Amino acid sequence: MGMHARKEAVLQLLRDEESGAYAGHARRRKGGDAADERHITDMVAGVVRWRRRLDFIIDAFYSGSPSDLDPRIRMVLRLALHDLLIAGTPPHAAVHEAVDVTRNLVHKGAAGLVNGVLRATLRAASLPEPDTGSRVSDLAIWYSHPDWMVRRWLWRWPEEDVIRLLEYNNARPSWGIHDTGLTPSDRAALGEEGKDYAVSTLVPGFLRTHATQGLVRSGALSEGRARVQDEAAALVVHTFEDVLSDDSRERFLLDVCAAPGGKAIYAALLARAPLRVVATDLHAGRTRLIEKVVRAHDLQDTGNPSASTVECRVMDATMPHDDLHWQADVVLVDAPCSGLGVLARRADARWKRTEEDLATLVQLQADILHGAACCVRPGGLLVYSTCTIEPEENELQVAEFLDEHPEFHREAVPSSFPRTADGDYLSLPQHTGMDGAYAARLRRQAARPELNLNGLVKM
Repeated sequence: MGMHARKEAVLQLLRDEESGAYAGHARRRKGGDAADERHITDMVAGVVRWRRRLDFIIDAFYSGSPSDLDPRIRMVLRLALHDLLIAGTPPHAAVHEAVDVTRNLVHKGAAGLVNGVLRATLRAASLPEPDTGSRVSDLAIWYSHPDWMVRRWLWRWPEEDVIRLLEYNNARPSWGIHDTGLTPSDRAALGEEGKDYAVSTLVPGFLRTHATQGLVRSGALSEGRARVQDEAAALVVHTFEDVLSDDSRERFLLDVCAAPGGKAIYAALLARAPLRVVATDLHAGRTRLIEKVVRAHDLQDTGNPSASTVECRVMDATMPHDDLHWQADVVLVDAPCSGLGVLARRADARWKRTEEDLATLVQLQADILHGAACCVRPGGLLVYSTCTIEPEENELQVAEFLDEHPEFHREAVPSSFPRTADGDYLSLPQHTGMDGAYAARLRRQAARPELNLNGLVKM
């Protein structure tokens, strides 16, 4: 990997920063050498994750005003310092490549500045550490997170626990692979077991790997022989596995906010009896994503009464379609959330999310829960899940719902799950080594409530 790949990484980072796109979405040219593309992706994600610490070090060794530093030069320095301090690139290679990229991307004079800053960093006996007078800010700078996230977590957990979470968020993520029929050649494309991938110890039939490009090239993902899904997300489906494993009759699962469809597909594949799944999303473009995966796994309705099927619909989950009311054995509300449990996987989400977003999301989640509840049949389950670790979006959201809906009560998930004190599923990355995830089982009373003449529930 040489100057070309690093230049491409710098250009992509600059485009993403200018456009506000998510990391990598503004990439103009793809399809080059697979190894180079993987390295470019890793470099971009690494720089985005570590941006705050990298800028702190740049500003400490740059003699001018930080605000006057050319954005192109700053981005080259970010990448070079990431190479040196995080990725472990040999110093001579990291400095040489950074100087070459600067000459090519900016001008020859700027190359001297880049060389000087990097050499000064290498000569230092130790790196400077933040000393702002605030432990929150010092940790947030050094571990490259916004202050508000670190502050929230320090309110709830000991500092060493928070540091483990910050380190997890900054590590290169692994990917969960659901093996639905991998061939020997697919596994060969994935690499060597024990070195390039490992069998999951948490979810049967799953693998863990740091790179999925081999399965993309082999066609395993597009042809339905494998799916990408983190084990933490798969365990959400296992919270209602008792329903899926009951083969006494056909079951009906309504999955609202379903895109891109991973949980709906997994439930259909896991069910022992025919499972009818209706997977909905607010936007047609997102339901098309689900339909693509449905076709890959042959789960479209072909008229076979003994086969599980997934039907996709465009629907506002706050106002479910009339034909769904009181029908579902399980309603899964995989709610829009802050995503603070998956910051390792979404490198730039920490910089795009604000604390003020939480109040808006909490209200949206409540509206969806209230809307979807009417689709649960008497005696059925409402499963509420998120990929966040924030109480307002999780257990406090459920407590508020139960206060307003006495016809539902909480049921604990099995004790084999990581659980809250109330028995809800909660994966904290610093404890489980998986994505952050939450799910609560809410059982509807068996009798359908009696209505008065005004159509209101009699209490």
